[in-house]
Amino acid sequence: MSFLETVLASLFSSGAVIAAAAYIFKVAFEKRMEQEVESFKAALGERLAELESRLRIGEAREDVRFRQLLEFRAEQLSEFYWPLYIGLQKDNVVWRRILDKRDGTDELKKRVGTVVERDVVLPNHERLVTLIEKHIHLAEADEELEWLLLVYIRHVAIYKAIRTAGEENVFPISAGEEFPHGLFPAVERRVRELQEDYNRLLNAQERAVREVGMPVARDRDDSIQDSRDVEVELNPTLPHIISSAVESPPQNDVLDDTAKAILNYLSKHGFTMASFERLRDRLGLDMPDLEFESLIARHPAVFRKTFLKDGKPGIVKRTR
Repeated sequence: MSFLETVLASLFSSGAVIAAAAYIFKVAFEKRMEQEVESFKAALGERLAELESRLRIGEAREDVRFRQLLEFRAEQLSEFYWPLYIGLQKDNVVWRRILDKRDGTDELKKRVGTVVERDVVLPNHERLVTLIEKHIHLAEADEELEWLLLVYIRHVAIYKAIRTAGEENVFPISAGEEFPHGLFPAVERRVRELQEDYNRLLNAQERAVREVGMPVARDRDDSIQDSRDVEVELNPTLPHIISSAVESPPQNDVLDDTAKAILNYLSKHGFTMASFERLRDRLGLDMPDLEFESLIARHPAVFRKTFLKDGKPGIVKRTR
């Protein structure tokens, strides 16, 4: 073999080796890249799952907070402020009749004033004092309102003591306990503020329902809802912790068929409250409002009365 042939053979042999080495490197590189890509995708998937889980938890917490706020506003209004407002308004309407007791020229007015005081004003005062003592935790009162409520309680105590002592024509102002005239305006102002805030929360809930294309009618009457109680699906885009089964009532509270039907309806739809009107319509109940109130009175550990949007009376499923 000539020298040229030897050189060419060597080159060809070297080229084959280089080509083989290049091919092997390419295969190894591609395999390594595939492994890196798969590893990256797996890590990214885990990270995304973690972020998604955190987001769901955060959204669920926001949803719970929204529910709790809405239900608390409903409880403030239905259990404390509206009853207090109506009771004080009742005082405003009839209190002048009490002054007729001191009218010595008209015996009829005097007798009417005595009856109004005994059968209307004093019992109303006692109910309001009981209401304040029982539900003051719902007031979120500022210093002024808290002071006015305490003055009112003291005023009523002195008023009752004067009558118990047999003094029929002496009033608390004579003992230095004038009626707190700033109480009614303060309560009225607070009622309006809370009602506006409550309506704003309801509207926000309804907008959220519309944005995901879900029917609003299902929630409208039921959405005064009390932390699993204020009683509608507040944000259907988020997961909710809603029991699909009917909650067992206390063992000492045996439910009748109507109470069971209402409890089933509320639990099935994830509600904690509904208007009397809605329950009549959905459950085919031929019950006037008074019968609903009687049912609530029979099962106070399971239900309570409330007032929904537009002042509609309704029933709330208590949580335990």
